[in-house]
Amino acid sequence: MLPVDASSERRAPLEIRSRDNINMYKQYLRTVIGSMQERTNTDTHEKIVSIFSVKLFVFRYPLAGAAIPSLRQHIKRREIYYVDCKVNLCFWTAYSFITMPNTKDKRWKDCSRIAKAKRIFSRVNGVEFRDNYQGFDFVEDIDNFIKKEQINVHMYTYESDPPHYELTQNYTVNGSDKQFNILFVNDGINAHIMYISDVEALTGFRYCNICHKQAFRIGDKNLQQSMRNHMKKCQKNDGKIIKKVILEKFGKPFVPHILSNKTY
Repeated sequence: MLPVDASSERRAPLEIRSRDNINMYKQYLRTVIGSMQERTNTDTHEKIVSIFSVKLFVFRYPLAGAAIPSLRQHIKRREIYYVDCKVNLCFWTAYSFITMPNTKDKRWKDCSRIAKAKRIFSRVNGVEFRDNYQGFDFVEDIDNFIKKEQINVHMYTYESDPPHYELTQNYTVNGSDKQFNILFVNDGINAHIMYISDVEALTGFRYCNICHKQAFRIGDKNLQQSMRNHMKKCQKNDGKIIKKVILEKFGKPFVPHILSNKTY
């Protein structure tokens, strides 16, 4: 099989934060390669004899804080809230929409949100905010934040081809039903965080409010039924994906590490 786009796995993202994450990713790569090699009884004209190359892209999370030119296209969206701030406070100003939401009678000015963000920063981190603060570090800071605030953070990103917004990461804390949805915009050097007020309107999908991972297209006529069926299983499994063996039409040994048998 030649190394062309049509036969390539395009996306296998994972946030690497520990040695366990690296081992998990290695296991995932073996599974992907195995699934690419797998053939059914009807595929008699092809046989993979070698893998020419495997390419991995590794990116380091930039610190979230700086305003970047590409923000303009997102600021126009009604579902995205932007605070004009000269220091690297974007994560904390976005969180101010949770602690200090706008109402019909009251819309907070940017200066009020910046002041509130500095107070939140001091409360969570136990130190006073300084103007030389470099920005929010998701690898180092997110666990402390969600534990202190007892809130789940859901990160969305923007993909340009084709243009759409998608969920890329969940940071959850047990026992909390508070949700904080953010848009992570990255230009390769700098990153910026903005608050998302309406995930459904922005993405076109409704997410399960138990696992916060399974998505259902808003325009699907079977949306309600599909969600009910999923949420019954999700609630039973405590929001975790439980893998089960799926029997295939033609019998073969169940050895996932060799044959990559399908599981759910």
